[in-house]
Amino acid sequence: MKLPSLALMLIMLLVRASVGFQESKEPLNLADPDVKKAYDKLSPDAKRTVNRLNEIIKKKDYKPNEELLQLAILTHGKLFRVESLKAYTLEYVTHAHPQIMNALRKSTLSDDKLQLIAINYFMLKEAKYRRDYLQVLGLLYQGGKANPANFTDADRELALALEKLFVQARVSKPFIDVDIAEVDASLMASREKDFEKDVNDIINAKAGSSVLDLGLPSIKRDFDLKDKGTQVDILKLAKLVNTKKYDVKDEFIFQVLGEHGYLFNSSQLNGWLLTYSNSNKEKAYLDKELAATGLTGAKRNVVIISYYKTRQFHDRKYYFDILQRAYTNGTPNFSKLNDDDRAFIKLRNHMFP
Repeated sequence: MKLPSLALMLIMLLVRASVGFQESKEPLNLADPDVKKAYDKLSPDAKRTVNRLNEIIKKKDYKPNEELLQLAILTHGKLFRVESLKAYTLEYVTHAHPQIMNALRKSTLSDDKLQLIAINYFMLKEAKYRRDYLQVLGLLYQGGKANPANFTDADRELALALEKLFVQARVSKPFIDVDIAEVDASLMASREKDFEKDVNDIINAKAGSSVLDLGLPSIKRDFDLKDKGTQVDILKLAKLVNTKKYDVKDEFIFQVLGEHGYLFNSSQLNGWLLTYSNSNKEKAYLDKELAATGLTGAKRNVVIISYYKTRQFHDRKYYFDILQRAYTNGTPNFSKLNDDDRAFIKLRNHMFP
């Protein structure tokens, strides 16, 4: 018995509607003519990548290789339904970085904004920058609401560097509720006040109390000729020495002293450096490098002080290499050295006790 034509038409319409409904759930929206056209133009390898990404999103697979996933999303993400891509990337980033993302979920950020953060995450090509991005967001929204006061200068500089990468990727306002450029301007104004205070404190300090004596016209003149960033670094090291604090990285010391060490009072600075070398993670390294030389006491101190005042890594390495060949039981024997070694010593005679 044949169904009436009207009933048959209704069944066909329901079947088509059902198929259409199922297709709408597919992350890769080939039902869209523009998407289908773009997909058809892809190479076989690119199609395999797109199909693989489609399966990953459908199956909610949060363990694929992140580098390949990032490249696939960056290159072919426009072929996928926005809602599917946003939902998947948010869950992926939450699985990959649960501590930071769970903290952000407890902040004032809405789900839409969290999804936007997840999409932004995949716009950065290098894993280091992706991690840095979440780290900056975690600091920025620490406590629930966006608070730029949570930033140190290093955090601010990192955020500015990331923002430049996002500009290149054509992403606007990657930090959602905060304009980093405005934060930078505010922090720079605050930093300028701190800078002026630090300079005045040192100028007005009791004679001989500061490792950086800006009361001396010759020192003040040379200091004033430095660019602002260099002046800030010099003041930072001076404050560390004056307050006998040692929370600083070796590379910072190499940089400042290797280029501007002549501005500092040697007796105060040298005492600080020797204490720093003993409390520093490099103590084991210094002990190992100098053990073969037999240098002790004042002679060893000369070497350590000279080491921290040498800017370039290759010069510091070469310095220790010469010491190990020239000294035995603390006694020098330069007869084993070559012309290059002697030329190095001639320029830095004060470094060889």
